[in-house]
Amino acid sequence: MKKLIILSLIIIIVFSYSVFAGSQQPPLDLYGLSLGDSQSKVLNKLGNDYTEEYVDDVSNYVGEDYYIWHYDNGLDIYIGKNTKEIITITINESNVKTALNAKVGDNAQEVLKNYRKKYKELVDIHTDQPVNGWFKVSDDTLLIFDFDRNDLTRVNGPVTSNSKVATIELIYRSYFD
Repeated sequence: MKKLIILSLIIIIVFSYSVFAGSQQPPLDLYGLSLGDSQSKVLNKLGNDYTEEYVDDVSNYVGEDYYIWHYDNGLDIYIGKNTKEIITITINESNVKTALNAKVGDNAQEVLKNYRKKYKELVDIHTDQPVNGWFKVSDDTLLIFDFDRNDLTRVNGPVTSNSKVATIELIYRSYFD
């Protein structure tokens, strides 16, 4: 009886571990960088050939002032002034791809189709409808595909066969709560 109980516990532990481990996804990165990575990792990966913009977070949107490092390849890396960590990554040019090979200029419907296979779209708390192009890649991280940079909002309208990816952003979900 004692052996049966021990064997049962081992099976439960192994099964629980395999289910939990199988459900975890590795941290999403863009261009080999992830949210929370250090400023020094950015410099090691991309170098120091960037222009810097300082943003005073007067509205407490992020929780600290930050710098935006604009790289010529179309990457904007947002670095917290105090934490010295990546708080947002934005892709603005077609020469930088995501892990699923999405890039600026791609057909929006195709990108949505590919990402919906892997991730769930964020559900709007007001309408209970998915937010087009906003993917929940972890509990605290969103990957946002913006299809109209000119409308000055990340929220996408209806996606048509002519819609293209304008920007791609990896950002903390808490900035939108």
